[in-house]
Amino acid sequence: MKSSAPMFLQKLFDMLHAMPSFLGGWCHGGSAFEISAPLEFARLVLPQYFKHSKYTSFVRQLNFYGFVKGAKVSDVATSVVFQHVHFVQHKPHLMRRIKRKTNHSNEAFNHDAVEAVDELRRDVEEIKATLSGLDAQLKQLQEVVKVTMTLLEPFQFKPPPPLHQELLEEAIAYYMPAHSEDDDWSRSSSHHRIMHQEYGRLFV
Repeated sequence: MKSSAPMFLQKLFDMLHAMPSFLGGWCHGGSAFEISAPLEFARLVLPQYFKHSKYTSFVRQLNFYGFVKGAKVSDVATSVVFQHVHFVQHKPHLMRRIKRKTNHSNEAFNHDAVEAVDELRRDVEEIKATLSGLDAQLKQLQEVVKVTMTLLEPFQFKPPPPLHQELLEEAIAYYMPAHSEDDDWSRSSSHHRIMHQEYGRLFV
């Protein structure tokens, strides 16, 4: 099964099936593949599958897995063909037989390690840039909320101060004592007028 093959080979297989024909693809009946325009291939295709755009690194990986150059299928000067006996278009299950070489030089190993570190650094820088953008957006949102609250402040309901409420109750109790139903009506009316006058004076 393809899923048991090394990840590089799985990505390579998927890439060849989706790659635009003007950049290359399977050839020789599916027993090899062609890269017609290495520069455009590295710029447009490699980043989608391998997170880098270095054609030399891609070729080095092919060499590590035992790929060799095959016969060209076009007259394009930049065209390059690669093949491996177990890398076949219609037989993806054969890929699990391909093993990465372990006797490559320390120089090549160190080169891969440096590239891996560089890739991690690029990822970290992208994350930092994203966080910086989010922080700026958060500050802008805080400013919008602050301005909005300032504009709404005059419209917010404010209950009367407790002292005014207490004075009002005392005035009502003083000017409107309890009385029976047969009290003189004019006296009650006088109390009402005085109460309203005092109420107005308290809140001027």
